[in-house]
Amino acid sequence: MKTNILVYTPQKDTQPQPNIINHLKSIIGNNYDVIHVDSKALSDEPWKDTICCLVVPNGDFGLYHDELKDKVNEKIKDYVFGGGMYLGFGSGAAYATKNLENHKDQNNLDFFLGVHKKIEPSTGSSTIAELTPLLTNQNNESSTLSQQIQLFADNTFGYFEDVENFLNIKTLARYKNPSQSAIIQCEIGSGKAILCGIDLYSSLASEQRDQFMRLLLSIFEIKLSQSDITVPKLSSTFHLSSLRSTLTNLWVREISSLMDSDGIIKVDDISFRLITSSQKYSSEEPSTDNDNVIKINVYNEPPSASATHLFNFKKFFEHLHNDRNVLIGCDYNSDFGSTLLYGEVLKSTQTLLANDFKFTQQLPTGFVCVATQQVQGRGRGRNSWISPPGCLQFSIMLKHSLKINPGSIVFIQYLLSLAVVEAVRAKQGYEDIPLRLKWPNDIYAEIPLEGSTKSELVKIGGVLVNSNFVKDEFLIVAGCGVNLNNPEPTTSINQLIANYNESAHSSKQLPFFSQEQLLSLILVKFEKFYKEFYQNSHGYDPFLDIYFKRWLHSDQVVVLETHNNQKAKILGITTDFGFLKAMIIDTNEIVVLQPDGNSFDMMKGLISRKA
Repeated sequence: MKTNILVYTPQKDTQPQPNIINHLKSIIGNNYDVIHVDSKALSDEPWKDTICCLVVPNGDFGLYHDELKDKVNEKIKDYVFGGGMYLGFGSGAAYATKNLENHKDQNNLDFFLGVHKKIEPSTGSSTIAELTPLLTNQNNESSTLSQQIQLFADNTFGYFEDVENFLNIKTLARYKNPSQSAIIQCEIGSGKAILCGIDLYSSLASEQRDQFMRLLLSIFEIKLSQSDITVPKLSSTFHLSSLRSTLTNLWVREISSLMDSDGIIKVDDISFRLITSSQKYSSEEPSTDNDNVIKINVYNEPPSASATHLFNFKKFFEHLHNDRNVLIGCDYNSDFGSTLLYGEVLKSTQTLLANDFKFTQQLPTGFVCVATQQVQGRGRGRNSWISPPGCLQFSIMLKHSLKINPGSIVFIQYLLSLAVVEAVRAKQGYEDIPLRLKWPNDIYAEIPLEGSTKSELVKIGGVLVNSNFVKDEFLIVAGCGVNLNNPEPTTSINQLIANYNESAHSSKQLPFFSQEQLLSLILVKFEKFYKEFYQNSHGYDPFLDIYFKRWLHSDQVVVLETHNNQKAKILGITTDFGFLKAMIIDTNEIVVLQPDGNSFDMMKGLISRKA
């Protein structure tokens, strides 16, 4: 399932345009991730199999010509001919045209084999052209756009000449002169390219731009939100509580060492003020004129459900206490989740804990930060997203001693991702819920293909780990995001449970997970795994059987670009640094493989190391 939309900006462009990225996010909702890429990423990373559209906005044509050539051109052409979608505005449309006015020796994409020309702005004119849309939506209904759209004279506009001479080209909008096509659709092999001679983002009023973009994206069968998504406002109040009040008081004492003379704690670019229970209900509460100072309400007892209506502290701590007793056998020797900070809307739980390790040092091991929504959720590489309610997203802080081999911290991501899967599949009755592991740190699910007995694998979560070495220990922030309730963009844990309940072999109805229940189970499993890993002298060996039982890669064949595209069969992982171990099929040579750091698929672009 392809869930990424890429937006290209040249490496040398000092002013990348955020407008198109933010606007795309607002109209596609939670159906896709919108990712900014440069020419290096397009050249080197395995993006073609993961995206549903490549967008090339208006920009410096000279930079496009310098950067999008040779290898990048060929990859884009292969992508579109193979069924991909290309959307170009202004320069991005011109670059996809074979013949350009006043440009020679082009090395363009050649999706339109005709001629692209310019309409120059008219002096002293507020409008220079009228645009007539000819688009219909997916149901072949006429567009609601005005039949006469005035274009403002801020830019030079392009048009496509003699479109009617090409069988695979259709005009979607034209200028006042009917021979000048403003927007065209090109059928390219199994794919499509839409080329806009105008830049919708500087030439149209916002309402017209929204309608145009929705119609253009519907041609690509890209799923859109019913209404524009607005970025939620960041929370001005966080909430903190612990399983026991002594832990809360201890945290307050430790963190108070970071306060300035005004009682403010600064963490990276955020300022906090602690509000204790006594301050809340008395005149002692400080007045805060600065809107940038976030309050942390500190509770000795879990706050009421009305104070945090999207996360129930009391239910979470009840689950945590019970799960520890069942899975570990006791409560008092456990740390993970005992103190929890919650904010309804955060930039990122991972950024909050990992961007200022001076702050992190003052946190107890097992400290957890949870958000209902993140507006800058962090993933591998450049990936970020606006997460909707219904996802479980949290980060946990660990203090990892040097008594263990320093290389062992790489296995933290393996332990946490395994804990997510086992939190569900090790629960009685849930053994057949199809959650799987993709190396090294992604959570996948198997879902049935409509009208087929086959299934496909889709991503529903992942893990990210940051670390910093301080004195004699590593400060580790492990973040996790997993789709618990949302059917889009792929599926969710509770949807998998619903599918199971509806299946013929289900004899009883399994209850859905609440986020409080799932968070508790993950943390208890993670702590159990971590302590076993920390205390035994066998490293990751004791976990290999269950890890390989859950992962996707047994006997998988991969192509090794570093070995002349030879094929290799995956055998397992190394127990020192968690790299893939594989055998080259033609020679039986054993090789060790590590990822190349790409943002799209860690199983592609693998780099060989000496075994």
